[in-house]
Amino acid sequence: MQKIYPSPCEKVSIKGLYLAHQLHKQGSIESPFVYANFLSSLDGRIALEDAAQDTYIPKHITTASDFGLFMELHAQADCLITHGGYMRALGAGRLGNILQVRNKDHVEWRRNNGLKPQPAVIIASASLNFPLHQSSGTCANGLYCYGEKRRSRTYPLLARLRSSRAFYR
Repeated sequence: MQKIYPSPCEKVSIKGLYLAHQLHKQGSIESPFVYANFLSSLDGRIALEDAAQDTYIPKHITTASDFGLFMELHAQADCLITHGGYMRALGAGRLGNILQVRNKDHVEWRRNNGLKPQPAVIIASASLNFPLHQSSGTCANGLYCYGEKRRSRTYPLLARLRSSRAFYR
């Protein structure tokens, strides 16, 4: 990869590029540092729907390098925020599981930089209508679900949350 700013221009390795920013040191309890990552096609889409109205990420807008950089951001997080749509797609097998840091180098990086083994996970959902993925029980730093009880007709998720180490608000 060619770095063009700040000077001098030079070739840099893409591996470790985001880890070198030490983003986990940018915030504090009083003033959190929040960052987000997403990709989009030239027309601004981040996902498409197929004939069955299932969402998917088009392969032409993703690369191994993009995913590697995303995982470096992921590895530095105290908390991951996701939504019910991701949980439904994960439960249906349409998207991969990114709720935990699993790359051995990233796990070691977290340990060496004083972070907890795994980031907490927050799931925001108005309906709470999503399956709780089997890996949710491995969220050692906490699993938090935020939703509106009055909008949800059934509460099977609440029973599963109460029986796990999750927190519902």
